[in-house]
Amino acid sequence: IHTQGYRPDLISANYMKKYTRLCTIRNYPWHDYPQKFGKLTGYSMAYSHVKALRKMRTPVACSTSIGEKMKSHLGEINAIQNGIEIPEFTNSRYEHVRKMVRSNLSIPKNTKIFLSVGSLIERKNPMFMLSCFHTFNYMYNEIPWVLIILGDGPLINEMKAYVKLNSMPVIFLGYKTEVEDYFKASDYHVSFSLSEGLPNTVLEALVNHCPCILSNISPHREIQEASTSTIQLFDIKKNPQDIASEIKNHIVELKNVIEPKLFDKAKSHFSADKMSKNYQELYNLIVSKV
Repeated sequence: IHTQGYRPDLISANYMKKYTRLCTIRNYPWHDYPQKFGKLTGYSMAYSHVKALRKMRTPVACSTSIGEKMKSHLGEINAIQNGIEIPEFTNSRYEHVRKMVRSNLSIPKNTKIFLSVGSLIERKNPMFMLSCFHTFNYMYNEIPWVLIILGDGPLINEMKAYVKLNSMPVIFLGYKTEVEDYFKASDYHVSFSLSEGLPNTVLEALVNHCPCILSNISPHREIQEASTSTIQLFDIKKNPQDIASEIKNHIVELKNVIEPKLFDKAKSHFSADKMSKNYQELYNLIVSKV
């Protein structure tokens, strides 16, 4: 039995002990849960989840970063990095989708498109992101740009009010189940997140040939190691002026990385096929020891 997540892991740990089991840890509970559910509920959930994970024979981290963070709670554990399906498309189709999305959203051809994908919650740091782009707009008003935000969450109304107050070129499109076309149409995927497991949105951006500008947290650094020049990191602890300046510099550094072959390393490293094979090998190893 293979589980992942708070409820499935608790059920498996407490009620399925007679079966062969493993679980995938997709976040760092002590950081993620308090920010998502509030301190009282969040820390209680983190304590319960880690307690359940200690009962699991084979916990697996979704990234080496999460594996390192969980080491103090669980000891050494396996790490199998997330993987995603690799899309098949030609350069001509890519350009067709790019033009179509821009046309549908009335975005001029020469405008730089920044794309943010994810829940609008504190852990994702979206208000600070808007603050940095507001500063970027003030410092580099000669650069035409727009920020597309895909996602929903408790901060949505505060974000819309901030954008309206500061007359920012930001488009809110809400939660989307299909985001491939937006990655193909965008110049950069951005994330200001404070904590992640191994974010699938970044992997999806890379396999769809969208370079990334990301906060300098350990999971993003882990992806960068396998992605050569297609990712640029910024120090999330800096002030908005410094980050705006870094974004400007990254635009220059990333201007030529749309070349498809530059994304091949990330596509082979983070493929769903590779992840599946790694789990199958682990399944066989577990079964052989039963």
